Amino acid sequence: MWKQQNDVDILEWLSQTPDVNSIGDVWAFDELCEAYVNLGAALISVGRGTEAAAVLRAGASLDGSGLKDKRAHEAARVQALLQLGALYADQGRLQRALSAYREALHALPDHYPPQVSMPLPLHYATKAE
Repeated sequence: MWKQQNDVDILEWLSQTPDVNSIGDVWAFDELCEAYVNLGAALISVGRGTEAAAVLRAGASLDGSGLKDKRAHEAARVQALLQLGALYADQGRLQRALSAYREALHALPDHYPPQVSMPLPLHYATKAE
């Protein structure tokens, strides 16, 4: 009542606005996988490797269908897997590292930036044997 009497404007609840009609739309952002990669890197930097591994795995598992920028999503998925492999390698979990690197190689799209260092997985593969 006070708001109406004093002419206070009220913003509509986010979920009721026509341009964001469900919480599912929030999760459809093209940069979501990249956010997982960034969060995983931040967790690694503060020594929370177990949480970082779960975040990177979740980011790598995101479905990119229906996104506007599918290329960026695919590149971020590969980056998540590469970071996951590096994390496992740093932890001495070389078989898991090798598995993550192999998964990254299989997911590697044709348009992925060429600066990716492919000898790194091979380096860890020879250590694991």
